[in-house]
Amino acid sequence: MKNFEKGGKPLDPKLLDHLVTEKKLTEEELKRIKAPNEARSPIIINNLQKCMSLSCNNIQSSGKRYMVTIDVTDKMDNRCLHSKNITGLEAATAFTMALLKVEKDVTIAVFKQKEVSIIQLDKKGQFNELVQKLKENKSDYLVPASSIEWAMAQKKHIDIFFNFIHHNEYIASVPKEVREKLTKPPEALQKYKKKFNLQNAKLVTFCMSSPHLNFSDGSPNILDVAGLDFGVPKAVEAFCRGNVYAKQATWNQSKVLVN
Repeated sequence: MKNFEKGGKPLDPKLLDHLVTEKKLTEEELKRIKAPNEARSPIIINNLQKCMSLSCNNIQSSGKRYMVTIDVTDKMDNRCLHSKNITGLEAATAFTMALLKVEKDVTIAVFKQKEVSIIQLDKKGQFNELVQKLKENKSDYLVPASSIEWAMAQKKHIDIFFNFIHHNEYIASVPKEVREKLTKPPEALQKYKKKFNLQNAKLVTFCMSSPHLNFSDGSPNILDVAGLDFGVPKAVEAFCRGNVYAKQATWNQSKVLVN
């Protein structure tokens, strides 16, 4: 859908480099090649969005309680790993949109500096409307454990925490005074499970730009996912339903690697 809306897939960087170095194309020729074609049929785009919404009717609810927390720093406007036409924020929105339509108990939040901010998303809303709603929230940095800490402070029972972040080097943007008091997500999850006796509570961290993650501590209840493509939802669903337990799991090149 996004490929059609954005006028097709962008040129592969390697092909572009070949055209510059080997074919010696002029600046004007390169500009013409790189320029996307405009999507000329709003009707088709609208129908594709409707198809996207209707496809959620084929998914069976798990009956679990979810909390989705999304990185809204500027970097989320960069393209998502494994995709050339979808940004990190768009990928996170698509996943969240499907979850809202399928599950009854979903809390949505954005990372807001060292805390989280709860937001309301209309499950009947169009995809682009939900993206825009998220874009209204901005943050300079994030603290990944803050979603779990919020649930603990609010005494809210959550079965599955989904964290969408842009990159694994988020720590560099965190102010020193905040960084010194940071709690690692696995530690926060362990405290949460113990406090509310929710031993099956799980954490899934989606890193939207890098295949290198280090949130998992070897716990079978923590899953790291690098990027987002057509196969990720199935792998994550299996993990959330308890069909997959992993000491460490990473999404890489359209395969889930479970150790």
